[in-house]
Amino acid sequence: MKTAVKFDKVELVFDSCETITIGLDAIRWMAMDVGVTEYRWDERNRCMDMEKTLTRFRMSIDLTQLQAFSLSDPVHIEPGLTEKQYIVKRLASTDDITHVYVNGEPFRMPWGPRDMYQNSWHRTTRTNTTDGTDTVEYDIGEENTAECVYSSEVKDDKR
Repeated sequence: MKTAVKFDKVELVFDSCETITIGLDAIRWMAMDVGVTEYRWDERNRCMDMEKTLTRFRMSIDLTQLQAFSLSDPVHIEPGLTEKQYIVKRLASTDDITHVYVNGEPFRMPWGPRDMYQNSWHRTTRTNTTDGTDTVEYDIGEENTAECVYSSEVKDDKR
């Protein structure tokens, strides 16, 4: 039985601790496969921490919806770029998403064994088309290899 989960934003957390918030207007589709839920005692805070680890995460983002993006800490913005330009660049070329938050609930990404700073299981695909479409898709899971794919599609709508 399917259960609808309502949310108004998704937060992507990167290895550098940056967080980019993505509003619903920019999310084309998203799928998460939850694998393991772990409970750990946090002695310092005297509580149980629960963490869910994903076995696979897939998401498609419309990069033209600039109003739907925000950055938690603008200190990372490269000189010469606006905040929105930096966000689009970061989303389109990433391979280091560590967590996704949905309704404030954290989900840890599956992470490949080769490198602690770049996820060898993270595949990013960006598509630009002549009709103005600009999307990025993530597929993060064990069967993937670390590669960024950029494609351009030419469409002739005048036929």
